[in-house]
Amino acid sequence: MIQYKNSIDKLNIGYESYRELSRVIHRIIYRVIYRVIYKECVMLNLELVIPALLIGFFLIHQMRLRRPKTPLTEIRRLVNDERASLIDVRSQGEFSLGSIPGSRNVPLQQLPSAVSKFDRNKPIVVYCQSGARSSHAAKMLRSRGFQAVHDLGAISNWS
Repeated sequence: MIQYKNSIDKLNIGYESYRELSRVIHRIIYRVIYRVIYKECVMLNLELVIPALLIGFFLIHQMRLRRPKTPLTEIRRLVNDERASLIDVRSQGEFSLGSIPGSRNVPLQQLPSAVSKFDRNKPIVVYCQSGARSSHAAKMLRSRGFQAVHDLGAISNWS
């Protein structure tokens, strides 16, 4: 039986330790693959390798989506000092349930048609529920010539 107690205990860290979490996951995956392929020198035990790879990918992907792409202190400074446009790309229903004060709701599907209304001289901060839609919105705005686009990620990163 392979034991990973020390590595798994380290998974109880917060989102701010994303890089450490990523290292721990890589270490776990490496140990599983190393033990299965090299140490035991038996047939590839895909029952262990595939789940380890899938779990590792899923955890890394979720951490990437949830963490703010721009540091929160920088985003707060942009919103407070430089009067950045705060754009919520969630649906109108999600927006009505709660939003960051001063933000404007432009659902991701409507963003291409609303781009002409944005001030190109002001920084733009985008956010959504999990960080996936805001990432797409930030890429879309950058591809349309906006220079100062910042991705908050999930709305929960604001608090």
